[in-house]
Amino acid sequence: MEDEYEKIKQTLQDQLCETCPYMLGQVSLPNGMSCDGQYCDEAVENYINQNEDENG
Repeated sequence: MEDEYEKIKQTLQDQLCETCPYMLGQVSLPNGMSCDGQYCDEAVENYINQNEDENG
């Protein structure tokens, strides 16, 4: 599954940020810190779930 996630990350790149829990405000980090890719796996899961919901 991890290889699949890596392929999705490489394919979507910045577009994946739209489903990132950090970018959506679901996760907070100390001021001045960025996610540095910490939540990419969660963003991939959100992306997959979102597409499954939209496609039935």
